[in-house]
Amino acid sequence: MNNNYEVDLPILHNELILLLELTNGNDTVTIKEELLVNLDWNKFLQLARHHRVFPLIYSKINKINNEFIPSHVVQTLYQDYKINTIKMLQL
Repeated sequence: MNNNYEVDLPILHNELILLLELTNGNDTVTIKEELLVNLDWNKFLQLARHHRVFPLIYSKINKINNEFIPSHVVQTLYQDYKINTIKMLQL
C-alpha cells in the first residue's frame, strides 16, 4: 500500500495555492511574487469565503506589506472579518 500523499501543485490554481500558503500554520508568511501577478482576486475571495478561512487569511494578509495585494481585497477581507467577529460575539 502506497501512503504517499504529495500534492501535485501544477494542477492547482494560483488562487488555491496562495490560500494554502496563507493557512499553512506558520507565523511567517513568504509569498512568491510571481504567484500574485496573474491572480484572480475575486476567485481568491470566493475560495476564502467558501472554506471559511477568511479570518485567518485577513490576519495574515494584514501583516504583509505587499504592493501586489490590491487594497480592495484587504478591505473586503476586513469587512468579512468584522462581520464574522460581531456574529461570534452575538453567539
